[in-house]
Amino acid sequence: MDNTIRTVVWTSMDEILGEPLLEQLLCIDIGTAQRYYAGRGGAFQPIVEERMLYLVNVAYALEGGYNRDGVRNWFSRKRSQLQEKTPLETLGKDWDPRSE
Repeated sequence: MDNTIRTVVWTSMDEILGEPLLEQLLCIDIGTAQRYYAGRGGAFQPIVEERMLYLVNVAYALEGGYNRDGVRNWFSRKRSQLQEKTPLETLGKDWDPRSE
């Protein structure tokens, strides 16, 4: 992903999900996130880029039926399809979109 695309994607996902949730979903620390927010993050690590692209697809699909608050809340609501876990819990730490 080149810098322009990365900046557009990062900004868009930050607007949709918000900084705290985006950090959680990408499994990155606040320092790394702040570098990305400031445009000094350089290239995403490959796993972070894959997570971001996966989340773009999920978030944009959810925007078809939810407003932005609803999209954010979707990740923290328990789902019967997920054995009463939230999507955030199901993904867990260090999740890999290639195995989902």
